[in-house]
Amino acid sequence: MIYGKRARGRKEIISHFRGEGLSPLRAIYAKCFDCMGHYADGVTSCEIATCPLFPFMPFNPNQTRKKRAVSPEARERARERLKAARKTPASPYIVFHR
Repeated sequence: MIYGKRARGRKEIISHFRGEGLSPLRAIYAKCFDCMGHYADGVTSCEIATCPLFPFMPFNPNQTRKKRAVSPEARERARERLKAARKTPASPYIVFHR
């Protein structure tokens, strides 16, 4: 087995090196992969609790992230904003980068 071949973050860091864009979550996976020495087994847990990415570590058994509680009213307002945004034509001044 190639070192770290199955590890989460491997394909993300390769994408980064190719110059491709990464989502915030994929960037976290790439950074953890790099920081942890390319995860020899692919499921190594980080023990650096002072790291700002620690709560988002892919294999952290002590996940400290908390789910947001969204009220039904807030959910409905967000749904209406999304619906309105989808009906609005795109601005010709918005440039999308690849």
